[in-house]
Amino acid sequence: MPSSTRISRSLLYVAGSTRCKKCMRFALAIGIILLAAGPFAGVHASQESGGRDRLIVPPYLDVMVLDVFSASADAPVEIFPPGSTTPLRSGIDGVEALEISRGMSTFTVPRPRPGVWRVRKSRTDGRVRIVSQVFFPRGMLVEPSFHRKPVQHDRLSLVYRLLDSDGKALIEPPGYALSLSLSLVKPDGHADALLMTRDGGAEFRSSGIDLSLPGHYWTDVRVMTLDAEKRPLEVLRDRWSGFTVDTRTNDKTREEVPGSRWLDVRVRISIFILVLLAVITFGVRYRKLRA
Repeated sequence: MPSSTRISRSLLYVAGSTRCKKCMRFALAIGIILLAAGPFAGVHASQESGGRDRLIVPPYLDVMVLDVFSASADAPVEIFPPGSTTPLRSGIDGVEALEISRGMSTFTVPRPRPGVWRVRKSRTDGRVRIVSQVFFPRGMLVEPSFHRKPVQHDRLSLVYRLLDSDGKALIEPPGYALSLSLSLVKPDGHADALLMTRDGGAEFRSSGIDLSLPGHYWTDVRVMTLDAEKRPLEVLRDRWSGFTVDTRTNDKTREEVPGSRWLDVRVRISIFILVLLAVITFGVRYRKLRA
């Protein structure tokens, strides 16, 4: 059974049996995070300290859930964020803790600092495990926009914007630059990898592409960085963005012919004059008949 499933069941059991309302809400919240957020690409699990005295916490985390195991109550295990001399404590910097059983506690840490976290153990059999980590970067395809639907044989560039969880432009912390790769899946199922370059701030732009086929186009976006040990880390995977290309109509084609717009205007004026003459002629005849 996956570790996230085991810990979720344990937390839900505690939530149903505890007499402390605060603990109940805390346990249910963690259970929901692990059960509901687990299938998404921004969730990773199960990094364990084991016999080591450190944990590598990746950047761009929105929330991290830790399990802390100690042999007994008098053999504590303490966790220190990078550059801190104070271990994790419930109620400090938004950290919440729940004692599940003797020797086992769970910590929920919002926006943890990336880097190497120190683990201090009173006994060698103590350990710390990251059971869930949810990344906060989001993304959206801003070009082509919803206001202008492309048509067949248009040539355009794709623009993808990275966002924070609050919808604002994503700001990269020092030392953790992001890279973005994008594959465009055409209506016939063929995928092309596009060269994406940074277009200022948190936006990336592709080179010009020809939309030769009508139908729906999907994008497969991967956003990567490096952790504190220079290992590749995926912080966002977006397979759901896309756009629809309409078939070019005869009216659209005619508008692109030089002088066709003026031809349309002349035709409309001629029709208006003919209708006006017909109305005048009918009015004159009607008056003669009345007379």
